[in-house]
Amino acid sequence: MRLSQLLKEYRREHKLSQQLLADKIGVSKQYISMLENERNSRSGNPIAPSVATMKKISEGLNIPINTLLTQLDGDQVIDFTSNSTNMSSISNNINFANNNTIIDTCQNYSSYTYIPIGVSAGALKTIEGLSELPTIQLPDCMMGNYAGNTDVFIMHVNGDSMNRLFNDGDSIMCTPLPSFSHIENGDVVVVELHGEYTVKHFFHDQTNNRVILRPDSTNPIHTDIILSYEQAEELQLIGIVVMCCKYI
Repeated sequence: MRLSQLLKEYRREHKLSQQLLADKIGVSKQYISMLENERNSRSGNPIAPSVATMKKISEGLNIPINTLLTQLDGDQVIDFTSNSTNMSSISNNINFANNNTIIDTCQNYSSYTYIPIGVSAGALKTIEGLSELPTIQLPDCMMGNYAGNTDVFIMHVNGDSMNRLFNDGDSIMCTPLPSFSHIENGDVVVVELHGEYTVKHFFHDQTNNRVILRPDSTNPIHTDIILSYEQAEELQLIGIVVMCCKYI
């Protein structure tokens, strides 16, 4: 289901005007209109609600955010903003399932390195080294600011320890960074320790002289991975997650 359709159906079922729905969610009537028309009235571009807006919608409609996201069709674009979500590394979440409409409008494609072995979204999990990495072509209109960026690499996620952001089987787009000094607390990173890889929120706990790799899951079984500074010396930053896509 498209977000526009979901909002229209909700309004119809609950006999709400656009203004009443906007008040319920905490956005303007004009923004509800743009969401339902799937266009930014100022730029004419497809509307891309932020994850903060999606959380407002989920709360206003009383639908868990993860349930709401999984109900959406594959070509729904979501802009992940940093300030209100503590996810400064993630700029977009694009679901590629059933995305023929958007793909048909794209004229340009770029190639990106693809690692066809899942990075764990649960505990650390070993990934065998690959001597030759394949590439995958994706439409520039879906990659946004990262279109054509040859540093971007793609891998998919295993497990549910980050399921508030992405689910088992989703693909993540990452860019390499030279060191952890370029990472802010709360950023989502792919890291390696002794040949084992994981994707988690990164926190530098200076008060307790430790590094924390934190899950973001509805499953309480997942807990922080805590490393002393000494243990963290061998922690390697593989990349920072900048986008998440479903079903590549």
